Amino acid sequence: MDAVKADVARAMTGHVAGIWEELARESVPFLGLHGRVWGAASRWWGVGANGWRMELDVVAESLDRQAILVGEAKWTQDAAPAEVLMASLMDRAQHLPGLAGRTLVGALWLRARPRGSSDVCVVSPDDVLRVLR
Repeated sequence: MDAVKADVARAMTGHVAGIWEELARESVPFLGLHGRVWGAASRWWGVGANGWRMELDVVAESLDRQAILVGEAKWTQDAAPAEVLMASLMDRAQHLPGLAGRTLVGALWLRARPRGSSDVCVVSPDDVLRVLR
């Protein structure tokens, strides 16, 4: 029984992280992030304009087609500071195909809100549950 319990405990974070990514994508049209209305979000895997392979957890187009939202969902407690995560996300996302003439904005779906003041757009589990109920 102890071996099974240990296996479940090891797998739980990965399982919950995958569900958190799905919930992040589902919440996008209801959050009004960056003062815009967003269409359905999806995951994006592919080769960026720089020729490198990349994965983005959340990608959505604004309904006015003027902006692209990119996001990263992190469930781990020991994630890097929000500013570091956002800088990394935006660095990768600037190579997303089809950005010409559109505004690129980012958001982070994090298990806990970072402490201190930050200009980073962070979505918490409470935010997601509020809009998906």
